Amino acid sequence: MRKASLMLLLALGLGTYAALAAPERPPAPGRNAVWEQAYTMPNGVVVKGFWRPKSKPGFIWSPGFLDGEWRYIPGHWRPVKPGRPGYVWVPGFWLEDRWYEGHWRPDRREKFAWIPGHWDQQGQWTFGHWQPEMASAAGQAWVPGHWQGETWVEGFWRPVAKKGYAWRPGHYIREGQWAEGRWEKMKANPKEKKRRW
Repeated sequence: MRKASLMLLLALGLGTYAALAAPERPPAPGRNAVWEQAYTMPNGVVVKGFWRPKSKPGFIWSPGFLDGEWRYIPGHWRPVKPGRPGYVWVPGFWLEDRWYEGHWRPDRREKFAWIPGHWDQQGQWTFGHWQPEMASAAGQAWVPGHWQGETWVEGFWRPVAKKGYAWRPGHYIREGQWAEGRWEKMKANPKEKKRRW
């Protein structure tokens, strides 16, 4: 009896774990939808799956892959026809329940390197952006550029630290609106006691 109870608890426990671990698949948005499976990074971080159309005129689907720097490049639509000379395709991506369309960009920019949009090892999305090839001046950090609607906002250098403040990186919020990166005043720790001299 005791063994049977233990087996039942173990089975229920494993069943609960499996149910919690399995990613949820929302209902299909229509008959012309294909589910793209979630992707598990080598360190166990899971990139959510999503629905996409079965086909898109003038494009073919390119599956997601892990690049040579351990960045996950998600599946995306790629144009069938090449773009105009001197331009390369920047893939679209799915983020926060929204699809961001791909676009053409210049294939090179003097003194800059293109960093493709990707999921990093911590499960954070990094937008494709131009990054200076040269090292920064001491105490400076690069803030990548981003799209704000149809307008590209250029990246810039900022101080690595600012006394009494913490840098909050820019990020997309609902409906594709960009929240600018900014310095935020750090809250004092109430547990710290003032020193008396």
